[in-house]
Amino acid sequence: MSGTHLNRLQGLVEKYINSLGERQETLRALYAQISTAIDAQRDLRHLSALSDLHHDVHKLAGSAGSLGLDGLGQAAASLDVYMSAIQRRGDSFNDSDLAQFRALYQALDGSMNTQRLSESSILQAHSASGSPALGDPLDAHAPLASASDVWVLPDIMEQYPALPTLLEPFGLTVSAKSLEQLALDLPLNDLQPPQLSSVVVVLCSQQDADSVARIIQRRVPVLAIGTDQSLQARVLMARAGVQGLLTPPLEGQEILALLDRLTRPKDNRPIQVVLVDDDPALSELLSYQFSNAGMTPTCLPSPQTLLETLGSVQPDVVVLDRNMPRWDGFEVAMAIRQIPQYATLPLVFLTADKRPDSRLRGLALGGDDYLHKPVDGAHLATLVRARALRARALREKIVTDGLTGLLNHAAIVHEAQHQVALAHRLKWPLCFALVDLDHFKSVNDTYGHQAGDSVLTALSRLLRQRLRRSDIIGRMGGEEFAILLVDTPIDKGLEVMNSIREAFSQIKHSINGHRFTVTLSCGVSALASVGHDGDAVPSLIRLADEALYQAKAAGRNTVLMARPNT
Repeated sequence: MSGTHLNRLQGLVEKYINSLGERQETLRALYAQISTAIDAQRDLRHLSALSDLHHDVHKLAGSAGSLGLDGLGQAAASLDVYMSAIQRRGDSFNDSDLAQFRALYQALDGSMNTQRLSESSILQAHSASGSPALGDPLDAHAPLASASDVWVLPDIMEQYPALPTLLEPFGLTVSAKSLEQLALDLPLNDLQPPQLSSVVVVLCSQQDADSVARIIQRRVPVLAIGTDQSLQARVLMARAGVQGLLTPPLEGQEILALLDRLTRPKDNRPIQVVLVDDDPALSELLSYQFSNAGMTPTCLPSPQTLLETLGSVQPDVVVLDRNMPRWDGFEVAMAIRQIPQYATLPLVFLTADKRPDSRLRGLALGGDDYLHKPVDGAHLATLVRARALRARALREKIVTDGLTGLLNHAAIVHEAQHQVALAHRLKWPLCFALVDLDHFKSVNDTYGHQAGDSVLTALSRLLRQRLRRSDIIGRMGGEEFAILLVDTPIDKGLEVMNSIREAFSQIKHSINGHRFTVTLSCGVSALASVGHDGDAVPSLIRLADEALYQAKAAGRNTVLMARPNT
Protein backbone atom coordinates (compact mmCIF):
# COMPACT_ATOMS: atom_id res chain seq x y z
CA MET A 1 0.00 0.00 0.00
CA SER A 2 1.32 3.46 -0.86
CA GLY A 3 2.35 5.80 1.95
CA THR A 4 -0.55 8.16 1.23
CA HIS A 5 -3.19 5.43 1.47
CA LEU A 6 -1.57 3.87 4.53
CA ASN A 7 -1.49 7.26 6.27
CA ARG A 8 -5.16 7.82 5.47
CA LEU A 9 -6.11 4.40 6.78
CA GLN A 10 -4.03 4.98 9.90
CA GLY A 11 -5.84 8.28 10.40
CA LEU A 12 -9.21 6.52 10.25
CA VAL A 13 -8.16 3.93 12.83
CA GLU A 14 -6.65 6.59 15.10
CA LYS A 15 -9.79 8.71 14.86
CA TYR A 16 -11.89 5.69 15.77
CA ILE A 17 -9.74 4.80 18.79
CA ASN A 18 -9.95 8.41 19.98
CA SER A 19 -13.75 8.18 19.80
CA LEU A 20 -13.87 5.12 22.04
CA GLY A 21 -13.79 7.22 25.22
CA GLU A 22 -17.03 8.97 24.30
CA ARG A 23 -18.60 5.71 23.15
CA GLN A 24 -17.57 4.08 26.42
CA GLU A 25 -19.17 6.85 28.48
CA THR A 26 -22.42 6.44 26.55
CA LEU A 27 -22.42 2.68 27.11
CA ARG A 28 -21.65 3.12 30.81
CA ALA A 29 -24.54 5.56 31.24
CA LEU A 30 -26.92 3.13 29.55
CA TYR A 31 -25.57 0.22 31.60
CA ALA A 32 -26.13 2.24 34.79
CA GLN A 33 -29.79 2.74 33.84
CA ILE A 34 -30.14 -0.97 33.15
CA SER A 35 -28.49 -1.86 36.49
CA THR A 36 -30.92 0.43 38.31
CA ALA A 37 -33.83 -1.28 36.60
CA ILE A 38 -32.41 -4.68 37.50
CA ASP A 39 -32.05 -3.69 41.16
CA ALA A 40 -35.67 -2.49 41.13
CA GLN A 41 -36.66 -5.83 39.58
CA ARG A 42 -38.29 -4.11 36.60
CA ASP A 43 -39.12 -5.94 33.37
CA LEU A 44 -36.26 -5.13 30.99
CA ARG A 45 -38.04 -6.12 27.81
CA HIS A 46 -39.43 -2.63 27.17
CA LEU A 47 -36.56 -0.63 28.66
CA SER A 48 -35.31 1.89 26.09
CA ALA A 49 -31.83 1.93 27.65
CA LEU A 50 -31.48 -1.79 26.89
CA SER A 51 -32.42 -1.38 23.22
CA ASP A 52 -30.16 1.68 22.93
CA LEU A 53 -27.24 -0.20 24.45
CA HIS A 54 -27.88 -3.15 22.13
CA HIS A 55 -27.89 -0.84 19.13
CA ASP A 56 -24.60 0.82 20.12
CA VAL A 57 -22.96 -2.54 20.84
CA HIS A 58 -24.16 -3.81 17.45
CA LYS A 59 -22.48 -0.87 15.71
CA LEU A 60 -19.32 -1.36 17.75
CA ALA A 61 -19.13 -5.03 16.76
CA GLY A 62 -19.25 -4.12 13.07
CA SER A 63 -16.93 -1.13 13.02
CA ALA A 64 -14.25 -2.29 15.49
CA GLY A 65 -13.66 -5.58 13.73
CA SER A 66 -13.68 -3.94 10.30
CA LEU A 67 -10.99 -1.50 11.47
CA GLY A 68 -8.81 -4.36 12.65
CA LEU A 69 -9.46 -3.98 16.39
CA ASP A 70 -10.18 -7.67 16.64
CA GLY A 71 -10.33 -8.05 20.43
CA LEU A 72 -12.77 -5.18 20.82
CA GLY A 73 -14.83 -6.41 17.88
CA GLN A 74 -15.08 -9.91 19.31
CA ALA A 75 -16.06 -8.61 22.76
CA ALA A 76 -18.79 -6.43 21.24
CA ALA A 77 -19.96 -9.24 18.95
CA SER A 78 -20.30 -11.65 21.90
CA LEU A 79 -22.55 -9.21 23.76
CA ASP A 80 -24.48 -8.35 20.58
CA VAL A 81 -25.20 -12.01 19.79
CA TYR A 82 -26.25 -12.73 23.37
CA MET A 83 -28.61 -9.75 23.53
CA SER A 84 -30.12 -10.69 20.16
CA ALA A 85 -30.79 -14.21 21.42
CA ILE A 86 -32.50 -12.89 24.56
CA GLN A 87 -34.56 -10.49 22.45
CA ARG A 88 -35.70 -13.27 20.09
CA ARG A 89 -36.65 -15.43 23.07
CA GLY A 90 -39.13 -12.75 24.09
CA ASP A 91 -39.39 -13.45 27.82
CA SER A 92 -37.88 -11.58 30.77
CA PHE A 93 -34.28 -11.87 31.97
CA ASN A 94 -33.67 -14.58 34.57
CA ASP A 95 -30.78 -14.58 37.05
CA SER A 96 -28.54 -16.57 34.71
CA ASP A 97 -29.25 -14.14 31.86
CA LEU A 98 -28.36 -11.15 34.03
CA ALA A 99 -25.11 -12.71 35.21
CA GLN A 100 -24.08 -13.52 31.63
CA PHE A 101 -25.10 -10.05 30.45
CA ARG A 102 -23.02 -8.37 33.15
CA ALA A 103 -19.99 -10.56 32.44
CA LEU A 104 -20.08 -9.83 28.71
CA TYR A 105 -20.56 -6.11 29.30
CA GLN A 106 -17.61 -5.97 31.72
CA ALA A 107 -15.43 -7.78 29.16
CA LEU A 108 -16.41 -5.22 26.53
CA ASP A 109 -15.79 -2.28 28.85
CA GLY A 110 -12.36 -3.63 29.70
CA SER A 111 -11.49 -4.15 26.05
CA MET A 112 -12.34 -0.52 25.27
CA ASN A 113 -9.72 0.60 27.81
CA THR A 114 -6.85 -1.25 26.14
CA GLN A 115 -7.04 -0.42 22.45
CA ARG A 116 -3.84 0.85 20.81
CA LEU A 117 -3.23 1.99 17.27
CA SER A 118 -0.45 -0.57 16.82
CA GLU A 119 -2.90 -3.40 17.58
CA SER A 120 -4.99 -2.81 14.46
CA SER A 121 -4.65 -5.95 12.36
CA ILE A 122 -5.77 -4.08 9.25
CA LEU A 123 -2.85 -1.65 9.59
CA GLN A 124 -0.44 -4.48 10.29
CA ALA A 125 -1.62 -6.35 7.21
CA HIS A 126 -1.40 -3.36 4.90
CA SER A 127 1.96 -2.24 6.29
CA ALA A 128 3.45 -5.69 5.76
CA SER A 129 1.96 -6.40 2.36
CA GLY A 130 3.34 -3.44 0.50
CA SER A 131 0.57 -4.06 -1.98
CA PRO A 132 -0.57 -1.23 -4.24
CA ALA A 133 -3.83 0.54 -3.65
CA LEU A 134 -6.83 -1.18 -5.12
CA GLY A 135 -7.95 0.29 -8.39
CA ASP A 136 -9.22 -0.63 -11.81
CA PRO A 137 -7.09 -3.51 -13.09
CA LEU A 138 -4.98 -2.63 -16.11
CA ASP A 139 -7.17 -3.10 -19.13
CA ALA A 140 -4.47 -4.14 -21.54
CA HIS A 141 -6.96 -4.74 -24.31
CA ALA A 142 -8.53 -1.29 -24.38
CA PRO A 143 -7.08 0.38 -27.48
CA LEU A 144 -5.94 3.97 -27.29
CA ALA A 145 -7.92 6.54 -29.22
CA SER A 146 -5.16 6.53 -31.86
CA ALA A 147 -4.89 2.72 -32.15
CA SER A 148 -5.10 1.87 -35.84
CA ASP A 149 -2.56 -0.88 -36.65
CA VAL A 150 -3.35 -4.54 -37.27
CA TRP A 151 -0.29 -6.77 -37.10
CA VAL A 152 -0.56 -9.94 -39.20
CA LEU A 153 1.90 -12.81 -39.37
CA PRO A 154 3.16 -13.50 -42.91
CA ASP A 155 1.35 -16.83 -43.45
CA ILE A 156 -1.99 -15.23 -42.62
CA MET A 157 -1.23 -12.29 -44.91
CA GLU A 158 -0.56 -14.74 -47.74
CA GLN A 159 -3.88 -16.51 -47.15
CA TYR A 160 -5.86 -13.25 -46.96
CA PRO A 161 -4.20 -10.73 -49.28
CA ALA A 162 -7.37 -8.61 -49.36
CA LEU A 163 -7.13 -7.76 -45.65
CA PRO A 164 -5.50 -4.34 -46.17
CA THR A 165 -8.19 -3.31 -48.66
CA LEU A 166 -10.92 -4.55 -46.35
CA LEU A 167 -9.70 -2.77 -43.23
CA GLU A 168 -8.45 0.54 -44.64
CA PRO A 169 -11.94 2.17 -44.86
CA PHE A 170 -12.21 1.69 -41.09
CA GLY A 171 -9.00 3.61 -40.45
CA LEU A 172 -6.99 0.42 -39.85
CA THR A 173 -3.53 -0.19 -41.30
CA VAL A 174 -2.38 -3.78 -41.87
CA SER A 175 1.31 -4.58 -41.33
CA ALA A 176 3.10 -7.92 -41.69
CA LYS A 177 5.17 -8.94 -38.65
CA SER A 178 7.17 -12.15 -38.30
CA LEU A 179 7.67 -13.97 -35.00
CA GLU A 180 11.30 -12.87 -35.04
CA GLN A 181 10.30 -9.23 -35.45
CA LEU A 182 7.79 -9.50 -32.62
CA ALA A 183 10.39 -11.03 -30.30
CA LEU A 184 12.93 -8.32 -31.12
CA ASP A 185 10.52 -5.38 -30.96
CA LEU A 186 8.62 -6.27 -27.78
CA PRO A 187 10.70 -6.76 -24.61
CA LEU A 188 8.90 -9.01 -22.13
CA ASN A 189 9.64 -6.77 -19.15
CA ASP A 190 8.02 -3.69 -20.68
CA LEU A 191 4.39 -3.45 -19.59
CA GLN A 192 3.31 -1.26 -22.52
CA PRO A 193 6.03 -0.88 -25.16
CA PRO A 194 5.59 2.21 -27.34
CA GLN A 195 5.53 -0.08 -30.37
CA LEU A 196 2.18 -1.43 -29.16
CA SER A 197 0.56 1.94 -28.50
CA SER A 198 -1.02 2.03 -31.96
CA VAL A 199 -1.81 -1.70 -32.29
CA VAL A 200 -5.44 -2.80 -32.06
CA VAL A 201 -4.98 -6.56 -32.69
CA VAL A 202 -2.47 -9.24 -33.79
CA LEU A 203 -3.60 -11.98 -36.22
CA CYS A 204 -1.75 -15.30 -36.43
CA SER A 205 -2.24 -18.98 -37.22
CA GLN A 206 -3.36 -21.45 -34.58
CA GLN A 207 0.07 -23.09 -34.72
CA ASP A 208 1.84 -19.82 -33.91
CA ALA A 209 -0.71 -18.63 -31.34
CA ASP A 210 1.13 -19.85 -28.25
CA SER A 211 4.40 -18.23 -29.32
CA VAL A 212 2.71 -14.97 -30.29
CA ALA A 213 0.69 -14.85 -27.07
CA ARG A 214 3.83 -15.37 -24.96
CA ILE A 215 5.47 -12.41 -26.71
CA ILE A 216 2.41 -10.16 -26.61
CA GLN A 217 1.68 -11.00 -22.92
CA ARG A 218 -1.98 -9.87 -23.13
CA ARG A 219 -0.91 -6.32 -23.92
CA VAL A 220 -3.18 -6.26 -26.98
CA PRO A 221 -5.68 -8.86 -28.25
CA VAL A 222 -4.41 -11.84 -30.25
CA LEU A 223 -6.70 -13.61 -32.73
CA ALA A 224 -5.82 -17.07 -34.04
CA ILE A 225 -7.04 -18.74 -37.23
CA GLY A 226 -7.18 -22.55 -37.36
CA THR A 227 -9.29 -25.63 -37.96
CA ASP A 228 -9.22 -27.24 -34.48
CA GLN A 229 -12.31 -25.82 -32.81
CA SER A 230 -12.51 -28.40 -30.01
CA LEU A 231 -13.01 -27.36 -26.40
CA GLN A 232 -9.51 -28.57 -25.55
CA ALA A 233 -8.01 -26.39 -28.29
CA ARG A 234 -10.01 -23.39 -27.16
CA VAL A 235 -8.94 -23.91 -23.54
CA LEU A 236 -5.29 -24.01 -24.64
CA MET A 237 -5.79 -20.82 -26.64
CA ALA A 238 -7.49 -19.09 -23.72
CA ARG A 239 -4.72 -20.22 -21.36
CA ALA A 240 -2.14 -18.71 -23.71
CA GLY A 241 -4.04 -15.42 -23.81
CA VAL A 242 -5.67 -15.70 -27.24
CA GLN A 243 -8.89 -13.66 -27.44
CA GLY A 244 -10.54 -15.35 -30.40
CA LEU A 245 -10.28 -18.46 -32.58
CA LEU A 246 -11.56 -18.24 -36.16
CA THR A 247 -12.19 -21.05 -38.65
CA PRO A 248 -10.92 -20.93 -42.25
CA PRO A 249 -11.94 -20.30 -44.96
CA LEU A 250 -12.45 -16.89 -43.46
CA GLU A 251 -14.43 -13.97 -44.81
CA GLY A 252 -12.95 -10.60 -44.01
CA GLN A 253 -16.24 -9.59 -42.43
CA GLU A 254 -15.74 -12.27 -39.76
CA ILE A 255 -12.48 -10.64 -38.74
CA LEU A 256 -14.22 -7.28 -38.70
CA ALA A 257 -17.03 -8.65 -36.53
CA LEU A 258 -14.59 -10.05 -33.97
CA LEU A 259 -12.51 -6.88 -34.06
CA ASP A 260 -15.71 -4.96 -33.48
CA ARG A 261 -16.54 -7.04 -30.40
CA LEU A 262 -13.03 -6.77 -28.94
CA THR A 263 -12.62 -3.05 -29.47
CA ARG A 264 -16.07 -1.74 -28.57
CA PRO A 265 -15.64 1.12 -26.12
CA LYS A 266 -16.04 -0.03 -22.54
CA ASP A 267 -18.05 1.79 -19.92
CA ASN A 268 -15.24 3.43 -17.96
CA ARG A 269 -17.43 5.55 -15.69
CA PRO A 270 -16.50 5.20 -12.01
CA ILE A 271 -18.68 2.65 -10.23
CA GLN A 272 -21.28 4.43 -8.10
CA VAL A 273 -21.96 2.87 -4.69
CA VAL A 274 -24.62 3.97 -2.21
CA LEU A 275 -23.81 2.81 1.34
CA VAL A 276 -26.58 2.93 3.96
CA ASP A 277 -25.25 2.36 7.50
CA ASP A 278 -25.94 4.19 10.73
CA ASP A 279 -22.37 3.73 12.05
CA PRO A 280 -20.32 6.77 10.95
CA ALA A 281 -16.99 5.07 11.67
CA LEU A 282 -17.79 2.03 9.56
CA SER A 283 -19.23 4.21 6.79
CA GLU A 284 -16.05 6.28 6.74
CA LEU A 285 -13.86 3.18 6.55
CA LEU A 286 -15.88 1.56 3.77
CA SER A 287 -16.09 4.86 1.91
CA TYR A 288 -12.30 4.98 2.02
CA GLN A 289 -12.06 1.40 0.73
CA PHE A 290 -14.47 2.12 -2.13
CA SER A 291 -12.63 5.31 -3.09
CA ASN A 292 -9.30 3.50 -2.89
CA ALA A 293 -10.68 0.94 -5.35
CA GLY A 294 -11.60 3.65 -7.87
CA MET A 295 -15.30 3.78 -7.00
CA THR A 296 -17.45 6.76 -6.00
CA PRO A 297 -19.29 6.20 -2.69
CA THR A 298 -22.33 8.06 -1.39
CA CYS A 299 -22.99 7.43 2.32
CA LEU A 300 -26.37 7.71 4.04
CA PRO A 301 -26.88 7.31 7.83
CA SER A 302 -30.38 5.93 7.29
CA PRO A 303 -32.71 5.00 4.41
CA GLN A 304 -34.76 8.18 4.96
CA THR A 305 -33.55 9.83 1.72
CA LEU A 306 -32.58 6.64 -0.12
CA LEU A 307 -35.12 6.94 -2.94
CA GLU A 308 -34.08 10.51 -3.71
CA THR A 309 -30.43 9.41 -3.67
CA LEU A 310 -31.11 6.50 -6.02
CA GLY A 311 -32.70 8.92 -8.46
CA SER A 312 -29.88 11.45 -8.38
CA VAL A 313 -26.86 9.13 -8.11
CA GLN A 314 -28.09 6.22 -10.27
CA PRO A 315 -25.86 3.79 -8.37
CA ASP A 316 -24.47 0.54 -9.70
CA VAL A 317 -24.75 -1.14 -6.27
CA VAL A 318 -26.45 -0.43 -2.93
CA VAL A 319 -24.77 -1.68 0.26
CA LEU A 320 -27.37 -1.84 3.02
CA ASP A 321 -27.04 -2.41 6.77
CA ARG A 322 -29.44 -5.09 7.96
CA ASN A 323 -30.27 -3.54 11.36
CA MET A 324 -30.75 0.21 11.80
CA PRO A 325 -32.87 2.25 14.23
CA ARG A 326 -36.50 2.18 13.03
CA TRP A 327 -35.45 0.52 9.79
CA ASP A 328 -35.15 -3.11 8.76
CA GLY A 329 -32.78 -3.58 5.83
CA PHE A 330 -34.82 -6.48 4.48
CA GLU A 331 -37.97 -4.35 4.40
CA VAL A 332 -36.07 -1.51 2.71
CA ALA A 333 -34.89 -3.97 0.06
CA MET A 334 -38.47 -5.14 -0.54
CA ALA A 335 -39.57 -1.51 -0.96
CA ILE A 336 -36.78 -0.83 -3.46
CA ARG A 337 -37.70 -3.92 -5.47
CA GLN A 338 -41.28 -2.61 -5.83
CA ILE A 339 -39.94 0.10 -8.19
CA PRO A 340 -39.49 -1.37 -11.70
CA GLN A 341 -36.33 0.56 -12.55
CA TYR A 342 -34.60 -0.88 -9.47
CA ALA A 343 -35.80 -4.45 -9.93
CA THR A 344 -32.30 -5.61 -10.90
CA LEU A 345 -30.24 -3.11 -8.89
CA PRO A 346 -27.62 -5.14 -6.96
CA LEU A 347 -28.21 -5.06 -3.18
CA VAL A 348 -25.56 -6.22 -0.70
CA PHE A 349 -26.54 -6.67 2.96
CA LEU A 350 -24.16 -6.06 5.87
CA THR A 351 -25.08 -7.60 9.21
CA ALA A 352 -23.75 -9.03 12.44
CA ASP A 353 -26.50 -11.67 12.33
CA LYS A 354 -24.78 -14.91 11.33
CA ARG A 355 -27.82 -17.18 11.47
CA PRO A 356 -28.20 -19.19 8.23
CA ASP A 357 -31.96 -18.57 8.10
CA SER A 358 -31.36 -14.81 8.17
CA ARG A 359 -28.96 -15.07 5.23
CA LEU A 360 -31.43 -17.18 3.26
CA ARG A 361 -34.24 -14.72 3.97
CA GLY A 362 -32.09 -11.81 2.78
CA LEU A 363 -31.27 -13.56 -0.48
CA ALA A 364 -34.91 -14.61 -0.95
CA LEU A 365 -36.06 -11.00 -0.54
CA GLY A 366 -33.90 -9.80 -3.40
CA GLY A 367 -30.45 -9.40 -1.90
CA ASP A 368 -27.50 -10.27 -4.14
CA ASP A 369 -25.09 -10.93 -1.30
CA TYR A 370 -25.00 -11.09 2.47
CA LEU A 371 -21.79 -10.26 4.37
CA HIS A 372 -21.19 -10.60 8.07
CA LYS A 373 -19.71 -7.87 10.22
CA PRO A 374 -16.92 -7.25 10.87
CA VAL A 375 -16.43 -6.90 7.15
CA ASP A 376 -13.14 -6.85 5.27
CA GLY A 377 -13.36 -3.56 3.37
CA ALA A 378 -11.05 -4.69 0.57
CA HIS A 379 -13.09 -7.89 0.12
CA LEU A 380 -16.31 -5.87 0.06
CA ALA A 381 -14.86 -3.49 -2.54
CA THR A 382 -13.88 -6.42 -4.76
CA LEU A 383 -17.32 -7.99 -4.40
CA VAL A 384 -19.09 -4.69 -5.11
CA ARG A 385 -16.97 -4.15 -8.24
CA ALA A 386 -17.86 -7.62 -9.53
CA ARG A 387 -21.57 -7.06 -8.88
CA ALA A 388 -21.46 -3.63 -10.53
CA LEU A 389 -19.69 -4.84 -13.67
CA ARG A 390 -22.09 -7.76 -14.00
CA ALA A 391 -25.06 -5.41 -13.61
CA ARG A 392 -23.62 -3.03 -16.20
CA ALA A 393 -23.18 -5.91 -18.63
CA LEU A 394 -26.81 -6.91 -18.06
CA ARG A 395 -28.02 -3.34 -18.56
CA GLU A 396 -25.96 -3.09 -21.73
CA LYS A 397 -27.71 -6.15 -23.12
CA ILE A 398 -31.06 -4.57 -22.31
CA VAL A 399 -30.37 -1.21 -23.98
CA THR A 400 -28.17 -2.29 -26.90
CA ASP A 401 -28.87 -3.89 -30.23
CA GLY A 402 -27.62 -7.47 -30.24
CA LEU A 403 -26.11 -7.39 -33.73
CA THR A 404 -24.29 -4.07 -33.75
CA GLY A 405 -23.74 -3.31 -30.08
CA LEU A 406 -25.24 0.15 -30.58
CA LEU A 407 -28.07 1.58 -28.49
CA ASN A 408 -31.46 0.20 -29.43
CA HIS A 409 -34.45 2.32 -30.48
CA ALA A 410 -35.82 3.01 -26.99
CA ALA A 411 -32.37 3.76 -25.59
CA ILE A 412 -31.36 6.20 -28.33
CA VAL A 413 -34.65 8.10 -27.96
CA HIS A 414 -34.14 8.24 -24.19
CA GLU A 415 -30.58 9.48 -24.72
CA ALA A 416 -31.87 12.10 -27.17
CA GLN A 417 -34.15 13.50 -24.46
CA HIS A 418 -31.19 13.71 -22.08
CA GLN A 419 -28.92 15.36 -24.66
CA VAL A 420 -31.59 17.89 -25.65
CA ALA A 421 -32.03 18.93 -22.00
CA LEU A 422 -28.25 19.14 -21.62
CA ALA A 423 -27.85 21.21 -24.77
CA HIS A 424 -30.51 23.67 -23.61
CA ARG A 425 -28.87 23.98 -20.19
CA LEU A 426 -25.33 24.41 -21.53
CA LYS A 427 -26.45 26.41 -24.57
CA TRP A 428 -24.56 24.33 -27.09
CA PRO A 429 -25.67 23.10 -30.54
CA LEU A 430 -26.93 19.59 -31.17
CA CYS A 431 -27.53 17.69 -34.41
CA PHE A 432 -29.62 14.58 -34.97
CA ALA A 433 -28.85 12.41 -38.00
CA LEU A 434 -30.87 9.54 -39.45
CA VAL A 435 -28.96 7.13 -41.71
CA ASP A 436 -30.57 4.54 -43.95
CA LEU A 437 -28.79 2.01 -46.18
CA ASP A 438 -29.68 2.27 -49.86
CA HIS A 439 -31.27 -0.76 -51.56
CA PHE A 440 -30.61 -2.87 -48.48
CA LYS A 441 -33.41 -5.31 -49.32
CA SER A 442 -31.62 -6.22 -52.53
CA VAL A 443 -28.48 -7.06 -50.52
CA ASN A 444 -30.45 -9.55 -48.43
CA ASP A 445 -32.26 -10.93 -51.49
CA THR A 446 -29.09 -11.28 -53.57
CA TYR A 447 -26.47 -12.36 -51.04
CA GLY A 448 -28.51 -13.56 -48.06
CA HIS A 449 -29.23 -12.22 -44.60
CA GLN A 450 -25.72 -13.07 -43.39
CA ALA A 451 -24.42 -10.57 -45.92
CA GLY A 452 -26.95 -8.03 -44.71
CA ASP A 453 -25.84 -8.52 -41.13
CA SER A 454 -22.21 -8.04 -42.19
CA VAL A 455 -23.10 -4.75 -43.87
CA LEU A 456 -24.92 -3.52 -40.76
CA THR A 457 -21.96 -4.49 -38.59
CA ALA A 458 -19.56 -2.75 -40.95
CA LEU A 459 -21.58 0.47 -40.79
CA SER A 460 -21.79 0.35 -36.99
CA ARG A 461 -18.02 -0.08 -36.77
CA LEU A 462 -17.40 2.78 -39.21
CA LEU A 463 -19.69 5.06 -37.20
CA ARG A 464 -17.84 4.26 -33.97
CA GLN A 465 -14.48 4.71 -35.66
CA ARG A 466 -15.32 8.07 -37.28
CA LEU A 467 -17.36 9.69 -34.51
CA ARG A 468 -16.25 11.03 -31.13
CA ARG A 469 -16.81 9.22 -27.85
CA SER A 470 -19.17 12.04 -26.84
CA ASP A 471 -21.45 11.38 -29.82
CA ILE A 472 -24.32 8.92 -29.32
CA ILE A 473 -25.03 6.18 -31.87
CA GLY A 474 -28.04 3.87 -32.06
CA ARG A 475 -29.87 1.51 -34.35
CA MET A 476 -33.45 2.60 -34.83
CA GLY A 477 -34.41 -0.70 -36.44
CA GLY A 478 -33.72 -2.60 -39.65
CA GLU A 479 -31.19 -0.68 -41.73
CA GLU A 480 -31.85 2.70 -40.07
CA PHE A 481 -29.37 4.27 -37.64
CA ALA A 482 -29.50 7.43 -35.51
CA ILE A 483 -26.64 9.67 -34.40
CA LEU A 484 -26.63 12.49 -31.85
CA LEU A 485 -23.77 14.87 -32.67
CA VAL A 486 -23.12 16.65 -29.38
CA ASP A 487 -21.97 20.28 -29.33
CA THR A 488 -22.03 20.31 -33.13
CA PRO A 489 -23.53 23.04 -35.37
CA ILE A 490 -25.47 21.99 -38.44
CA ASP A 491 -22.74 22.83 -40.98
CA LYS A 492 -20.21 20.69 -39.12
CA GLY A 493 -22.79 17.94 -38.69
CA LEU A 494 -23.38 17.82 -42.43
CA GLU A 495 -19.63 17.70 -43.04
CA VAL A 496 -19.12 14.81 -40.61
CA MET A 497 -22.00 12.75 -41.98
CA ASN A 498 -20.92 13.36 -45.56
CA SER A 499 -17.41 12.08 -44.80
CA ILE A 500 -18.96 8.95 -43.30
CA ARG A 501 -21.14 8.52 -46.39
CA GLU A 502 -18.10 8.72 -48.65
CA ALA A 503 -16.04 6.31 -46.54
CA PHE A 504 -18.85 3.76 -46.37
CA SER A 505 -19.33 3.79 -50.13
CA GLN A 506 -15.68 2.71 -50.53
CA ILE A 507 -15.98 -0.40 -48.35
CA LYS A 508 -15.77 -3.65 -50.31
CA HIS A 509 -18.09 -6.13 -48.63
CA SER A 510 -17.33 -9.81 -49.19
CA ILE A 511 -19.52 -12.88 -48.74
CA ASN A 512 -18.97 -16.35 -50.22
CA GLY A 513 -16.50 -14.96 -52.71
CA HIS A 514 -18.83 -12.17 -53.88
CA ARG A 515 -17.66 -8.58 -53.45
CA PHE A 516 -20.03 -5.62 -53.50
CA THR A 517 -20.49 -2.08 -52.22
CA VAL A 518 -23.41 -0.40 -50.46
CA THR A 519 -24.25 3.29 -50.11
CA LEU A 520 -26.24 5.22 -47.54
CA SER A 521 -28.52 8.24 -47.38
CA CYS A 522 -28.79 10.63 -44.46
CA GLY A 523 -30.98 13.41 -43.12
CA VAL A 524 -29.67 15.83 -40.48
CA SER A 525 -31.75 18.10 -38.23
CA ALA A 526 -30.57 20.73 -35.75
CA LEU A 527 -31.88 21.52 -32.29
CA ALA A 528 -31.72 25.21 -33.15
CA SER A 529 -34.50 24.59 -35.68
CA VAL A 530 -37.04 23.05 -33.31
CA GLY A 531 -37.14 25.39 -30.30
CA HIS A 532 -37.28 24.63 -26.58
CA ASP A 533 -40.70 23.01 -26.18
CA GLY A 534 -41.34 19.53 -24.87
CA ASP A 535 -41.68 18.14 -28.39
CA ALA A 536 -38.04 18.84 -29.28
CA VAL A 537 -37.04 15.18 -29.63
CA PRO A 538 -40.03 14.11 -31.78
CA SER A 539 -39.46 17.22 -33.89
CA LEU A 540 -35.76 16.42 -34.36
CA ILE A 541 -36.62 12.87 -35.43
CA ARG A 542 -39.42 14.00 -37.76
CA LEU A 543 -37.32 16.66 -39.47
CA ALA A 544 -34.37 14.30 -39.93
CA ASP A 545 -36.71 11.66 -41.33
CA GLU A 546 -38.16 14.16 -43.81
CA ALA A 547 -34.63 15.12 -44.93
CA LEU A 548 -33.75 11.43 -45.26
CA TYR A 549 -36.82 10.88 -47.44
CA GLN A 550 -35.75 13.80 -49.64
CA ALA A 551 -32.23 12.34 -49.91
CA LYS A 552 -33.70 9.06 -51.12
CA ALA A 553 -35.89 10.89 -53.62
CA ALA A 554 -32.87 12.85 -54.88
CA GLY A 555 -31.13 9.67 -55.99
CA ARG A 556 -29.75 8.26 -52.72
CA ASN A 557 -26.10 8.23 -51.58
CA THR A 558 -26.42 11.78 -50.29
CA VAL A 559 -26.72 13.82 -47.08
CA LEU A 560 -29.35 16.55 -46.76
CA MET A 561 -30.14 19.11 -44.08
CA ALA A 562 -33.65 19.25 -42.67
CA ARG A 563 -35.74 22.31 -43.36
CA PRO A 564 -36.44 24.18 -40.11
CA ASN A 565 -39.95 24.55 -38.71
CA THR A 566 -41.78 27.61 -39.93
